[in-house]
Amino acid sequence: MRKVIVMRHGHAEPYCEDDFSRRLTARGLERARASAAALQDQGISVAWVLASPAARTRETAHTLLETWQLPRERLRKDSRLYLADVATLKTIITEQLTMDEAATTGVPGDLLIVGHNPGLSLLAQRELEPAEFSLVEPFAAL
Repeated sequence: MRKVIVMRHGHAEPYCEDDFSRRLTARGLERARASAAALQDQGISVAWVLASPAARTRETAHTLLETWQLPRERLRKDSRLYLADVATLKTIITEQLTMDEAATTGVPGDLLIVGHNPGLSLLAQRELEPAEFSLVEPFAAL
């Protein structure tokens, strides 16, 4: 069965008027690289990354792809992920789990979704049983 991994974007610049354009800090980039390595160390092989179109999630996604040496074409953006609530996240995850990636793209594999809090944290707290997910330090959730 295909896995969907959810991850909050890396540490970003302070809040500002244009939240959508906030970028990752050096710490955020470092933590994204560390998360990619931690996932690899656990034997998780991500084939695709789905991210919110916000700058900080795109930068996190690009850092993951670079660390895994995957082409940028493996990144897809979904505007519904920007500050998504739990219901929206569940819809997106259900869609992704039912999609036959190998049939539609020729590239099978697990998917990592890069999004935002509080939606991702609330999803993990309210909707998932402990047996359904595990945390990967520094900040990924399976």
